[in-house]
Amino acid sequence: MSKPLLVLDFDGVLCDSSRECMLVTWHGAQGHPAEMFSRRAVGKRATALVERFSMSRRFARHLGHFQMTLVPDLPLITSQEAFEVAYGALDEERRQAFVDLVQASRQQVRVQRPQTWLFHHVFYRGVLS
Repeated sequence: MSKPLLVLDFDGVLCDSSRECMLVTWHGAQGHPAEMFSRRAVGKRATALVERFSMSRRFARHLGHFQMTLVPDLPLITSQEAFEVAYGALDEERRQAFVDLVQASRQQVRVQRPQTWLFHHVFYRGVLS
């Protein structure tokens, strides 16, 4: 008899991984080594970057969408449709290169700095109670 399996959507259901997503976006796109991924890394990011990430985060549906955080002079986006149009205007080859870099960076951090990577995933209040 097989054991039951419970599968949950971790991010957005059990925890908020916004900090981790912002950091892997920044570190991956910049080509920073895993050693630079730290517990204080969020505080070291420019306010403008944090604000752009916060604006983009609510519309992001996959890793590639986080590239919008790095688009200079990004206009205020107020709808999912406007976000998708702006994202679709980016060069597809450049979008894929971004995803590849960020995925590789995230994997490197997970392996080399697992405790620090987990630190940036914050459980929602009441989940662990």
